[in-house]
Amino acid sequence: MTRENRRATLLALRELINALDGRLPHVERAGETWIAREAQRLRAEALRRIEQLTRAESCENVYDQDLVEAIMTDDGSPLQRRESRALYLH
Repeated sequence: MTRENRRATLLALRELINALDGRLPHVERAGETWIAREAQRLRAEALRRIEQLTRAESCENVYDQDLVEAIMTDDGSPLQRRESRALYLH
C-alpha cells in the first residue's frame, strides 16, 4: 500500500469512527440492539486497522539502508553498492 493510499484509508476509517460515535440509537426500531452491536464491532475493527496502518507506516521509516551502510563504514560515507555486496559475500 502506498503512503498516499494509507493516508486516504486512515482518513476514511477516522470518518467512519466519527460517524459511528455520532449515531444516536433508536430503541423504538426493530433490530436496534443488533445494529448497535454491529456498530460497536465495526468501530473496534476500524480502530484495529488504524493501529495496524499506523504501525506499518512507522516501521517503514525506521530502517534506511543507506544510513546503515554509512554508519558501518570507517569514514561515515555510504558504501558503494558493489562494495556492500562484496562485504556480505565474505
